[in-house]
Amino acid sequence: MKHFLTNLLLCLCISCIFIYNNCLAQTYKVDKSGSGDYTTIQEAIFDVPEGGTVKVAPGIYEEALVIEKSFNLIGSGPNFTYIKPQSQDENAITLKKENIAVKIIGLSLTSDQDGIYIDNYNNIQCIISNCIINECINGINKETTADYLNLSISNNTIISCNIGINIDNRNYYNDGVQYRYGPMSIKGNIIAFNENGIKFYNQHTYTIKYNNLYKNTVNYEGCSTTEGDISVSPKFINQELNNFVLASDSLCINAGTFGKTYMDPDGTRNDIGAFGGPDAAAFWPYYPNGPIVNELSVIPTAIPKGGKLSIKAVGRIRD
Repeated sequence: MKHFLTNLLLCLCISCIFIYNNCLAQTYKVDKSGSGDYTTIQEAIFDVPEGGTVKVAPGIYEEALVIEKSFNLIGSGPNFTYIKPQSQDENAITLKKENIAVKIIGLSLTSDQDGIYIDNYNNIQCIISNCIINECINGINKETTADYLNLSISNNTIISCNIGINIDNRNYYNDGVQYRYGPMSIKGNIIAFNENGIKFYNQHTYTIKYNNLYKNTVNYEGCSTTEGDISVSPKFINQELNNFVLASDSLCINAGTFGKTYMDPDGTRNDIGAFGGPDAAAFWPYYPNGPIVNELSVIPTAIPKGGKLSIKAVGRIRD
């Protein structure tokens, strides 16, 4: 009887582990056209199990996302999956729960408030990579006191905001209590055309390297680069049309973080910006041995039915 109970307990434990691992590996697909598991991202976030993944198909999603659990939020690429809240007083994404670990990858975020806002909760770990954050008050914002924040911001393009990255720990000491802030890592990002590029208040532990901070009114406030930052024109293919792919002569190409774990999908050193790094493999915009088009003209711009037009493209083969 004793051996039977022991074996039964062992089987139950193995079954529980199996079920738990299945939950962790579960992926929910969002497609506003109706071909996925859900048509809205927030609905999928509500249902996804802890540690699962929400993958979002291309499209414009007029939502303000609230995250209150540990999971991975993965778009189809910042040139395909767009999130813009309908209301003017909502952030595109808000992290609003303690003891969570979240990955946010491959999205384009626009808001009249913040792109990503991290609320006042303890023990938040967040990885933000390969996102474009455009025309927000703050691109990424953490401005209240909480105990322990581990934040990794890599290979993003943050432009035309009031503050690109704002980390305000002004209550670092409160009634004699010292709040603990984990490592802050900002690597391989393009942070350009903002009022402030990176603004820290009382952030004591950080790594800032291999970014391009360009034409912000103030590039660094309360912090400084630790290695390899540059300040040059990013040279997007067409910024006015929100095409933030790098032109072939951009100095951000092969200028980002380097090493075996930081390679671009073509095997070269990381590009700086949202289209660099290994996580860009699913939406890599440069075809192997193919041309990068940086000028395109259509003549004439309008024609009658049955008319003819000429398309002229100028580019070069990516090195």
